[in-house]
Amino acid sequence: MVERLREEHEPKLAALALLEAGRLSERGRQRLLRHVARCEPCREALAGLRRFETLAGEARAADLPAIDWARIERAALGAARSETRRRRALRWLPALAAAALLAFGVQAWVARRRPEPIAQPRARPAAPAPLAVQVTALVGTVHLRWPDGRREPLSLDSRPQPGSTIEAEPGAEAHLSVADTARVLVLGDAALQLNQLARDAVELGLVRGSAVSKVQPLGSRRYELSAAGYRVAVRGTHFEVRSHGSAIEVRVDEGHVHVLDVAGKQVADLIAPIGWTSTVGQVGSAPGEPARAEARPLRTARRASAASDALFSIPALPAVAAWHIDGDRLNAAGELRMRVPPGVLELGAELPDGRIVRLEIAIDALGTRFDPAWLRLPHERSVNGRRGPAGELDLAAASAVIRGAQPSLQRCYERSLRTTDLSGSVKLKLRLTIDAAGKIRSSELAAASPLPPGLVACVRDATRRLQFPPPGGSGITFEAPLSFRTR
Repeated sequence: MVERLREEHEPKLAALALLEAGRLSERGRQRLLRHVARCEPCREALAGLRRFETLAGEARAADLPAIDWARIERAALGAARSETRRRRALRWLPALAAAALLAFGVQAWVARRRPEPIAQPRARPAAPAPLAVQVTALVGTVHLRWPDGRREPLSLDSRPQPGSTIEAEPGAEAHLSVADTARVLVLGDAALQLNQLARDAVELGLVRGSAVSKVQPLGSRRYELSAAGYRVAVRGTHFEVRSHGSAIEVRVDEGHVHVLDVAGKQVADLIAPIGWTSTVGQVGSAPGEPARAEARPLRTARRASAASDALFSIPALPAVAAWHIDGDRLNAAGELRMRVPPGVLELGAELPDGRIVRLEIAIDALGTRFDPAWLRLPHERSVNGRRGPAGELDLAAASAVIRGAQPSLQRCYERSLRTTDLSGSVKLKLRLTIDAAGKIRSSELAAASPLPPGLVACVRDATRRLQFPPPGGSGITFEAPLSFRTR
């Protein structure tokens, strides 16, 4: 009887396994389900098979050591078949589920006995990026020294990093913007080191010379400038620090600063307007009166500009002491380089006697270089004591200089005949721009029709070494007629 039952239902066991695996056709699945509905041994077998799959899935999800489920299944199947022969047909699948449960229990016990994994050290969060430092304006020659010792010219596109040093030559200056924290002006013959540029703390070190800071209200943040063993700490103010070897001088125009010594002890509490030196103490006041800073206001570094702004430059002009642009006062001792938005720029030229000459300049998107001829300076006293207009050229002397250059210019014309037909007489205009000392700034040929490039280049070469009588003022631009003949 048992043998007959085993032979009758064993083909159904394989079909039940295919049913659970989803590998039967829809027609075969429906036929098998109808059979299971009226066959108790098949229902028991299907229930055991599903219990085995559930336990096996839980064991796999428990992240236990590798289990050879195929081997367990084969062993359990053999045990179930032996049990069927000994007792009754189709009772092997509950035994198979029991075997899986036993395997799951053993492996869970092994997992509990497994030592806890060693905790891996957490990765340190990346250090925050330093505050961006933008070079907003330059006058004269300024260098940037990197932490590794490299030294290069500072430009409007430079991006100084912590540890780098700004070094301004005599007469030069650098205008810096430190994110939304401060504007810093490094004056001539000074060196300023950028020690720390963090969001919560900015630390600068004045190696030599003078630096002016315009600091925004900081709240809980910190801004310090160190020099000669002292630290000047602020919360938002406008002040200047000068380093004189082992001593410092502090001027405060706005706000409140503390001066600390090398040990961190406060040695001065300065409320604007006030001046202080490390050798004398408070300066600029009579006995018994509150100390006052010098009457002249501190200069402020230029505001930050957009990287897309146009480049604007002004050459050094002996007749101009300083430039006034957008409320900023910039030194005129060297060439000025800065970025300004396209549009109309209001420019003021401060003369040595304090007068200011104002003009408007159209700035396009490609940038502009200032032409000294745009500046109409008032009359100034000449060297021999006679009063005359600035930028006036002695025409007779200038004509003599051009006549002296005529042989060189004629040779340029003759060389161009070798490659271009310029027969007959050619009349041109030579446009020259000279500085206050009479040296050539630029030269170009003007003609009604295009000229050979070789001729233009040769004339430019022949005229760039000419020396005219000094016109004074801001220089001058003029035109002189040229006439070439074929010999």
